[in-house]
Amino acid sequence: MATPTMSADTTEKKHPADGGRQGLAVRLGSRALRNATLVGPVLLLVAMFVAFSLTTDSFLTTRNLTSVIQNNSVIAILGIGLTMVILLGEIDLAFSGIVLVTGASTGLFFTGTAVSIPLIGAFTVGGGGLVQTLVTLLVGLLLGLLVGWLVGKVAVPSLIASLAVLLLAQGLAVYWLNGQAAFDFPDWVLSLGHGKAFGIPKLAWCAAAVALVVHLLLSRTIFGRHIYMAGANRNAARLSGINTTRLVLMVFAISGLIGAIAGICYAGNFGSVNAESGKELLLPTFAAVVLGGNSLLGGSGGVKNTVVGVLIFAVLDNGLLLLDIDVFLRPLMQGLLLVVAVMLNVGLSRLAAYANRQSSDQTVQSLA
Repeated sequence: MATPTMSADTTEKKHPADGGRQGLAVRLGSRALRNATLVGPVLLLVAMFVAFSLTTDSFLTTRNLTSVIQNNSVIAILGIGLTMVILLGEIDLAFSGIVLVTGASTGLFFTGTAVSIPLIGAFTVGGGGLVQTLVTLLVGLLLGLLVGWLVGKVAVPSLIASLAVLLLAQGLAVYWLNGQAAFDFPDWVLSLGHGKAFGIPKLAWCAAAVALVVHLLLSRTIFGRHIYMAGANRNAARLSGINTTRLVLMVFAISGLIGAIAGICYAGNFGSVNAESGKELLLPTFAAVVLGGNSLLGGSGGVKNTVVGVLIFAVLDNGLLLLDIDVFLRPLMQGLLLVVAVMLNVGLSRLAAYANRQSSDQTVQSLA
C-alpha cells in the first residue's frame, strides 16, 4: 500500500491564511496610524486645556471662552475651506486676499458706492441686500475658480497660482478702497459679527453650519470620496474615471465661496476693512489645518481634524495671553509648535501611505 504523501496544494493552503493574517495586521496598523492623526491633536488639546485651567484663574470663565470662540470663528471658516484643498493635495494662499476683497465689497456694494474694474469700467450693485450679498459671494467664488483654472487647466502649481490670485485680490481691494477703509456695513452684517443666539456668538453658529455642510459633503457624497481618492493618488483617480480637472475647479471654487463667507463675517466682526485686513489670517489658518492632523500630502484628514486644530491654536494663543507671556515671544512658541506639528504630520502621513501600500500588496497576494 502506498504511503499517502502531502501534495503541493495541501502545503500551499497555509499561505493564504498566513497572508490574510499579515494583511489584517497591516490594515490594523494603517487604521491606527490614521486614527493617530486625530487622537494625537485631541490629546494635545485636552492637555493644554487642563494646563491653562490650572495655571490661570480666568481661562474657564464664560466671558473668556466666549471671547475665544468669537475671535477664532473666521479662522475656523477659512480653515474648513482650506481643508478641502489640502485633502486634494494642493495649497491655497488666496483665501486671505478673498477675505479682504469680499470684506471691502460688503461695505462698498451695500452703500451703493461705485467700484470699477480695469478694462471693464465702473459699476454699482443694486437690487437690495440679497442681490448684493450674492454678488459678494460670487466675487469669492470666481476668484477661487480662477485658482482652480490655473491649477487644473493650465497646470500651474497651486502654490504659485494661489499666490498670484492672492495678489490680484489684494490689488483689486486696494484699488476699490482707494486708500480709505470700508466701515458702513448693514445692520445684519454687524449683528452677525457681534450678536449672539442662545448665548453663543452668531459667528460660531456660522462656522458650525459651514463645518457641518462641508463634513457631510466630504463624508457622505461621491464628490467627497473623489477628493480623498484624488488627494491620495491623482493618477490612479484619473485612471479610475474621475475627471480630476473638474474636481480641482470645483474644490477651489468652493474654497473661494467659503472665503467670501468668511469675508462677510470678518467685516461684521471688526466693523471695518482696510488694505491690510485679512493678512493676519494666513498663518493661523494654515496652523489650524496642520495642527489638526490633516495630511499635507493629501488624501487624509477632514473637518473634524481642522476643528480640533482651530481649538488648539485658539487655546494656545489665549493661554499665553492669560499667562502674560511676552508678546514678542508668543509667535516664537506658536512657530515651534507648528514646526513640530508639521514634522509629525509628514511622518505619520508617510507611515500611513506605506502601511496602505503594504495592505494592498497583502490583499493581492492573498487573492493570488
